[in-house]
Amino acid sequence: MARANRIGAAALATVAVALTVVGVVIAATNTNPSATTRDPLALNGYPPRTADVRVTLTTGTSVDATADVAVNFATNSAAAVVQIPLPVASVAMDVRVLPHHVYLGFTNLPSILGVGWLAAPVRVPNLYGWSLELTKPDLYLITGYTTTVTHSGYSTTYTYSRPGSSVSLPNGLPFALPSSGLLRFSITTGSQGEVTGASATVDSRSSTPLATLTATVVSYNAPAPVVGPPRRDVTPINARTLRRVFGTSSISSLLGPLLGMGFGTPPGPTTTVPRGASVQ
Repeated sequence: MARANRIGAAALATVAVALTVVGVVIAATNTNPSATTRDPLALNGYPPRTADVRVTLTTGTSVDATADVAVNFATNSAAAVVQIPLPVASVAMDVRVLPHHVYLGFTNLPSILGVGWLAAPVRVPNLYGWSLELTKPDLYLITGYTTTVTHSGYSTTYTYSRPGSSVSLPNGLPFALPSSGLLRFSITTGSQGEVTGASATVDSRSSTPLATLTATVVSYNAPAPVVGPPRRDVTPINARTLRRVFGTSSISSLLGPLLGMGFGTPPGPTTTVPRGASVQ
C-alpha cells in the first residue's frame, strides 16, 4: 500500500509540475502572421487548436519521469500519460482532464479500490488563452533575470537565470530540493516566434543541476481526442479513497499546483461521476 501511495503521489506531482512549467513560461502574444518557412511547427500567426508536448523530468544524470501531454485548446481538455521508472519496472499513470472533471488511473488502482479510475470535479480555465500565448510570446515582459540568447537554425533560445531564487514545488516528488538556488529557465521559439520548447533547472551553489524539467512541443494541430473512462470503471475522489491511494485525505495537497494555475473545484459538494465522453 505504501508503494502505491508513493507511485500515485509522485505521478500526480509530476503532471502538476509539467503543467506548471508550461503555464509559467508562456506570456501574452502578438498574432501577426509572418512568412511561411519549412519550420514544421510554424503557425502562420494562427493559434494552435491542439498541442502535443513531451515532458522529461531528470535529477542529476538520471531520467526520473516522462510525460506525453496532449492539449486540446478548442475543447478545453487534455490527456497525459506519465511514466515513472522504478527499480523493477516503470509505472504508467493516465491523467485526463475534461471540461468539468479530472480522471486519474494507474496500474495498481484496481487492486486497491476495485476500479481503474478516480474522478474529481474541477473548473477548467480557458485553455484557448494558452494557445494565444504559445503563438508568439512577448518575451520582453520577462524582467529581473540575466538573459542569454542563442540561435540554431530557425530556433532561438532565450535563457533566464537568477541566483538565490526561491523554489516552490508541489509535494509528492520522489526527491528533495532546497528552498533556494540558481534558477534557470529557457524558452525556445521557432521561425515565426511560436513556442517550441521550454525548460527549468534548479542548480546548487556549485552549479550542479539538481533537477531539470524539459517540455518540447512535438506537434501542433494534430488530432487530440480526449476520452473519459466508462462510468462503471470510475469512483469519485473522497477522503477515504485519498487516504487509501495517496496517503492523504486532502485533495488540496494533491491538486494544489493545478488550482494555482486557474483550475478550481466547482462550488458546492458533488459526488456525481459523469459517463465517459469523447472530446475531439
